[in-house]
Amino acid sequence: MELAMRDAHVTSDEVDYINAHGTSTPIGDVVEIRAIRRVFKTDSDRLLLNATKSMLGHTLGAAGAISAVASVLTLESGFLHPTVNYDDPDPACLLPGISAGVQERHVNVALVNAFGFGSNNATVVLKKYK
Repeated sequence: MELAMRDAHVTSDEVDYINAHGTSTPIGDVVEIRAIRRVFKTDSDRLLLNATKSMLGHTLGAAGAISAVASVLTLESGFLHPTVNYDDPDPACLLPGISAGVQERHVNVALVNAFGFGSNNATVVLKKYK
């Protein structure tokens, strides 16, 4: 996430929203939330987060592209899709910006996290076109 933001000339305080890799696995989600907390520190609590996989399942190689499309639609519309089945969250994964309902917010900068087998990890930074 840090490298992607640096490449995009975006600071952590400019990021509004993260479309998490969010596979709903006990270890994967905890590690991702820890990384978000490490990168964004106290700003983690103001970030909006969701997980596209919660609605579609894991589409493997297409997952990152689908999450990117959902994130572009969020930038355009201001609506964040819910993280469905977010009924009993792991205490290690709690962040105020995660919601089981639709959120409507102004979003200028989004990150899309995509993690793959064998440590093939990527974060894409998307900015609202002005």
